Amino acid sequence: MPIRVLTCILTGPKIKNKVTDLAGTEVIYLGAGSVNSVAIVGYTVGTLHGTGSKIYALANAIDTVGHDDGINVFTNDKSLVGDFALDANGFPQITSLKTVLGDPNPDWRGTLGLNARWKNFNMNVLLEHSQGGDFSPRTQWVLRRFGTTKETEGALTLSQVMINFDGDTVLAGTFVRGSIYDFGGGEVLLDEAWYRHGIGGGFGDNQAYNFAVKDATFSRIKELSLSYTFSSPAFRKTTNLSSVTLRWTGRNLWAKYKELAVSYTNLTLPPTHYA
Repeated sequence: MPIRVLTCILTGPKIKNKVTDLAGTEVIYLGAGSVNSVAIVGYTVGTLHGTGSKIYALANAIDTVGHDDGINVFTNDKSLVGDFALDANGFPQITSLKTVLGDPNPDWRGTLGLNARWKNFNMNVLLEHSQGGDFSPRTQWVLRRFGTTKETEGALTLSQVMINFDGDTVLAGTFVRGSIYDFGGGEVLLDEAWYRHGIGGGFGDNQAYNFAVKDATFSRIKELSLSYTFSSPAFRKTTNLSSVTLRWTGRNLWAKYKELAVSYTNLTLPPTHYA
């Protein structure tokens, strides 16, 4: 009677860490670039670090109302805490200091392995899912400056007067390449000014890289292998071999990514992605 075997293996590691002390050092850089992977007290190893957008924080005895520490603008209005501190035109303002941008460590990561045998055939499948975590697709961010990403492909005729990042007024009825967005202070125009010489795309530390952080959730077929083993009496008699196995293996045959195609292991390399 032919042998039929189905084996299932499920693993789901969840690794959490937190830097508690750097012996007086404020931050240790684990890589290079405008968005870096760092060790910083109070956060996980590999935390994304770079310039971002100023936000409101709750004022206290030291940081009084209206104080700007380069990252936060302090207020006594609890409803504003966590919101962008916008400029007069309704656009985010870049931080003058580098700040925490995201956590590259996934909430959890699981692998399901299936192995099936029937007669001389064998099939092995390895499925993987990673939930959560952040990463920064640096190539995509730079290409925003040149208008070559999907995010910059929009074009429309304005139905109302709009303001762009430079503070220029664009009249209703004007055909523009760009999109309309509300950062919390009313709709504004994201046109070439925002992406090309604003803080919405490009090189260097003069960018709001919090907008360059993406969700790293993904699912994929990590490996699929099919094999057949020749081991019949006639085969052994003809070849003088006990058996020969022919195997076909494919890796990363299918994948679904929440935002962008990326796969990385956050050890010593920064979770930034270059195409």
